[in-house]
Amino acid sequence: MDRVQQINFLRELAETFANNGNNDVEPGVTAAMLVDFWLPVLKEEEGLPDWFDKHDRQLLVEYVGEAIS
Repeated sequence: MDRVQQINFLRELAETFANNGNNDVEPGVTAAMLVDFWLPVLKEEEGLPDWFDKHDRQLLVEYVGEAIS
């Protein structure tokens, strides 16, 4: 998987985390909080790609922030 595909994966994942079944995020909920909540669920249910690291997590937080703003 090349980096463009990885970024696309992170963007799609961010949309999924941000929408979490609806389009309204509770007031006060931050992007980091959503990632902290949903990332362990994803790890348990589907696993994370081998390439996913701390930098990718930070990008995911940024992308979730964009999706909920």
